[in-house]
Amino acid sequence: MRRGTKPGSYAFASEVAYELVRTGTTGANFSQGIADRTGTDFAQLLRCSQEATQSEADVRLARSLGVSSTPTVLYRIDGGAPQPISDRSFAGISTLIETFRIAVSQPRVT
Repeated sequence: MRRGTKPGSYAFASEVAYELVRTGTTGANFSQGIADRTGTDFAQLLRCSQEATQSEADVRLARSLGVSSTPTVLYRIDGGAPQPISDRSFAGISTLIETFRIAVSQPRVT
């Protein structure tokens, strides 16, 4: 796992899931592995996985924003509408992040 990935975070759980899949862990063993490695109660994990509420909300949001593939990166400026980036390469995303980092560090003119 990457250094700095914190237990309890979505990224940590995603990496645990990836490792389990990569090693061929499936079915109940997969669910138990997720619970054991993330410190989640197994019964609670199973109950949660039966609900699609968050997934359905995510799909509705994605459709409303015109998302048609993954990964999709959107950005928002001053509460405006989310805007997709046109260059999803590492260099393109890095440039966007650096541009925003510089903009945020500048004093605002009012």
